[in-house]
Amino acid sequence: FIGSLALRVALHSVSSLPKSDIFIIDEGFGALDPSSVDECCTFLRSLKSYFKTILIVTHVDVVKDVLDTIIDVTKVDKDSKIEIQ
Repeated sequence: FIGSLALRVALHSVSSLPKSDIFIIDEGFGALDPSSVDECCTFLRSLKSYFKTILIVTHVDVVKDVLDTIIDVTKVDKDSKIEIQ
């Protein structure tokens, strides 16, 4: 998982195509062991210098400690509740 993220950033850096300033990660952290999650969090901090916006969808609470803004979505009966932290 970490290797694929690094590869995406490397390809983004060397590509001559128009570049987006948004980086999106949808899940993936659940497959990592605790030490790998810590390494990935260090990598996520370094991504801030490459992208203006990084959008992460995750259920892993440790990853939330690295983030600047958290949008927490919880199910309430048939609806969803959104809380921005």
